[in-house]
Amino acid sequence: MVHRRPFSQRLGILGSTIAALLAATALSAADSPPGSAPFVTASGADQIQALVSVKQSKTAIQNKIDSRLYLGMLHERRDARLAPLTSYRFLTADADGRVLVHLALAEPAARDEVSREVSALGGVITPGRPGGRIVVARVRLHDLETIAALPGVQRVREPLPRTFDATNVSEGVATHGASEAAAFFGVSGSGVKVGVISNGCDSLATLQGSGDLPASVTILPGQAGSGNEGCAMMEIVHDMAPDAELYFSAPGDTDEQFAQNILDLATAGCQVIVDDVLSLDESPFEDQQIAAAVNTVTASGVFYFSSAGNQGNVDDGTSGTWEGDFAPNGTLPALPGAGVLHDFGDGGQSILVTKNAPFVVLTWAEHYTENSGIASTDYDLYRMNAALTAVLDSSTNVQNGSGNDDLALEYILGANAGDRIVVTRFAVGTTAPPMFNLLVYRGNVDAALATTGATRGHNSAAQAFGVSASPAAAAFSGGGPTGPYPNLFGPANESEYFVSDGPRRMILRADGSEYTPGNRSKTGGIVRSKPDITAADGVSCAAPGFLPFYGTSAAAPHAAGIAALLKSALPDLTLAALRQALVSSAIDIETPGNDRDTGAGIVMAHAALDAAGVAGPLGPRPMTVDVHAASGDSSNHDGVLQPGELVSVAPSWRNNQGTGEPLTGTASGFGGPSGPTYTLADATADYGTVGAGTTQDCFTATGDCYVMGVSGARPAAHWDATFTETLSPGSGVAPAGVTRLWRLHVGDSFLDVPSSNPFYAFVENLFHNGVTGGCGAGNYCPGNPVTRAQMAVFLLKAEHGSSYIPPACTGVFPDAPCTPAAAFAVDFIEQLAAEGITTGCGGGDYCPNSSVTRAQMAVFLLKAEHGSGYVPPPCTGVFPDVACSPSPAFAVDWIEQLFHEGITGGCAGGNYCPSNPVLRSQMAVFLDKTFGLSLYGP
Repeated sequence: MVHRRPFSQRLGILGSTIAALLAATALSAADSPPGSAPFVTASGADQIQALVSVKQSKTAIQNKIDSRLYLGMLHERRDARLAPLTSYRFLTADADGRVLVHLALAEPAARDEVSREVSALGGVITPGRPGGRIVVARVRLHDLETIAALPGVQRVREPLPRTFDATNVSEGVATHGASEAAAFFGVSGSGVKVGVISNGCDSLATLQGSGDLPASVTILPGQAGSGNEGCAMMEIVHDMAPDAELYFSAPGDTDEQFAQNILDLATAGCQVIVDDVLSLDESPFEDQQIAAAVNTVTASGVFYFSSAGNQGNVDDGTSGTWEGDFAPNGTLPALPGAGVLHDFGDGGQSILVTKNAPFVVLTWAEHYTENSGIASTDYDLYRMNAALTAVLDSSTNVQNGSGNDDLALEYILGANAGDRIVVTRFAVGTTAPPMFNLLVYRGNVDAALATTGATRGHNSAAQAFGVSASPAAAAFSGGGPTGPYPNLFGPANESEYFVSDGPRRMILRADGSEYTPGNRSKTGGIVRSKPDITAADGVSCAAPGFLPFYGTSAAAPHAAGIAALLKSALPDLTLAALRQALVSSAIDIETPGNDRDTGAGIVMAHAALDAAGVAGPLGPRPMTVDVHAASGDSSNHDGVLQPGELVSVAPSWRNNQGTGEPLTGTASGFGGPSGPTYTLADATADYGTVGAGTTQDCFTATGDCYVMGVSGARPAAHWDATFTETLSPGSGVAPAGVTRLWRLHVGDSFLDVPSSNPFYAFVENLFHNGVTGGCGAGNYCPGNPVTRAQMAVFLLKAEHGSSYIPPACTGVFPDAPCTPAAAFAVDFIEQLAAEGITTGCGGGDYCPNSSVTRAQMAVFLLKAEHGSGYVPPPCTGVFPDVACSPSPAFAVDWIEQLFHEGITGGCAGGNYCPSNPVLRSQMAVFLDKTFGLSLYGP
């Protein structure tokens, strides 16, 4: 169940870098304007008309100037057309009489000439990347048209600000178990270079003097930046992996500079890179310049971590996002040619802002970069007062698909609680209708209308790790969850209320082509499961202004520090192996399985190192529960913990040392979701002396193991309990105080699979591992045949994990259509074919509704397990009803190999029953045994 909090606690979060910009003001329903779906009034329409008239009268040169800059110029000239805009917040020059602009160049070769011309007009040029296509300058408003007319200038942009997702030894070192893991496995980050990208590290020398940062920190030339958030991030990495070498770079003023800095850090040898930067003009719908750089370095094996963002989420009522398809709701009579207004879902023409926001950004699914674009659909953005009688701000750039200067982007500076945001479609484009994303940055919008999809940009690159946050210790100011410090994280911990949610729908490839031709709507493209993982925030840093340090900016370097430990232990560790280690060992919190707020869960140092195969002196191995009789238990010994039982709990440990290790353990912190009673009846275990190179459990050794039980009403469909085991080695060689969090699945998950069912434990295992949620209404339907479509989902989730999302369908099998109405599981079906596990059922079809036979299942399972090129050994004649000679039966080699691997013993009477359909109960056994799914473990 997704966690919910009281509205009084659902406070959107402002990181410490911008907290001073505004005071958060919540708007209750009672304060809202009357009427649930207000429409734009006549006076509001007159003011929109004034802005539309200006837009329609612009010349080709004037169209090259962003609309807010252009209106600021007209306001400075006292243009009479602006007279109706009595409440409008016009852009004005700064104290030096200039405004900051980004000049997008038609070609890099124009850089020097444009810089000279702008300087001659009194503009101030900021040095930039040689060969770059963006000139950063401060210019006078009255010079904008002259600058736009320069031959080398493609567009004059008002730049969107860089934001950083923020808010001594980090408490995260304890809650992630980093120090214990480092001592246990003998790793420290040595030999690993970690690159950090953030605003700056002004206090570097001071922090080096205090020992909070190492004596050697390499800063990319010319990229020192300013501020101290980068210092705080480097402190966290240094605390987690103290011997890793640190590199630093600011993101730079432009996306192209940011992208180059990522590449330069990789060139400098950084195997791990972490950033906390959100570039607000990055499209949510395609990989642009920064994401392309991330894709380049991850393809070369670099581990890339990025803060998922603090833009809020639907589950906690803190969302500032609306994402979806344009829904027309009338053309204003007073606006000939002004287009159509959007209905956000309540039948009206606006969406209410319920908490102040510094920026509002509108983007849609058409191709653009920082300096060019081919958008042809023309959306406009308006900020209006609560009564919809006055326009307060707007962005009305022209997008017509010509000139390569049309960015699918509109932006305004801020919105206050009580304001309403209006989106219009000024003109229909030449592409399929594009969905759009409205971000009221770090503000909130009407919770009844808000959507998911706050993650965006390079933190959602395919191979990047987008990192969510959970507090290590005290709650964020204003209320929120607390952390476990000084103890380890556990499944009861929660994400911060302000974290950005996923998933992230990608509509376009990096070159602008469509993932799903002809479909740019909310049903098109591909879906990336983001964020990926969760780590600690709310930690202590010595950097000025970061005591404490909240936000996903603090979480990302904790995860990067764990990655540095793994890379230090295993220098040849691949990105794929790192991802598997982090994801498979993460502590699942909140919604069972991979979820849109926390990804796979909280990453832990010891568990990740163990999952990656790093050999410490002692290694945890699978645990048995309720198999052996123990003094004081009251169970049926069916291998599953059930409500009302006291059961035996027997972890096993491997001794990787060269000599035997006397070992005892102590259990503590047994618990789980609130409501039930959790009983720890025996808190000690004795493993005897575990021989060198062997694995031993407490029952095999001494019979002295833990006894635990649960009772009470089921708190959730998926119910897990956990406990922490602390080991006490007796040799004095292995480190003392090693802890391990163990997870116990609580059974009786399905009404129609009681403990008396012979398939009970297998079905519970399948459910526990997120391969199935049942057939509905609390049931599993164990006697139902498995269809070929269902089998595709079962198989790929068992193979790749519960969070796996296959690529979007393209249309492989005629009987499993991709469009216009996608068939059930079509993405999974096509991925099964892409992996070479199936070629269909014949005649080009897949037969998705046909039952899977036991013979077919043998082929499916073994190809998924061993790869599409696998060929089993020749048959010898195991089952009488599956002939080996003289005429071999269909799939006989595969069936016999399934038997030899211990996955099946047949159906009865020594037979296999190859033509019988596979039942859902049997499928659970097949999958559990093929993929080694574990019901209990670390």
